[in-house]
Amino acid sequence: SDSAWEKLKPKEGQNLVVTLAEALDSFASVRAKLHGKTLTEIELNAIIQDMSQGKYSDIQMSAFVAASADLNQKETTYLTKAMTASG
Repeated sequence: SDSAWEKLKPKEGQNLVVTLAEALDSFASVRAKLHGKTLTEIELNAIIQDMSQGKYSDIQMSAFVAASADLNQKETTYLTKAMTASG
C-alpha cells in the first residue's frame, strides 16, 4: 500500500523482504465475539495486551470495535480493568 511505502521509505534498488504477520491468538476471541460468544476476562486481557504492544492492525482494531458494540456488563467491566492495567 502507499502508506506502507511511505513508512518504509525504501531506496531504489534496495532489497525488501515482506512476510505475513504472526497470527494472534487473541484475535480468535475477537472473531468469536463477532459470532456471539461472550468474552472472558482472560481473553479481554490478552486482546488489550496485544493492542497496547502494537500487534493489532488497523483492520483488526476495527473488528474489535465492531465486536465491542455488544458487550455485556461483565465484559465491559473486564475490558475497563484490562485497559486500566495496560496503562
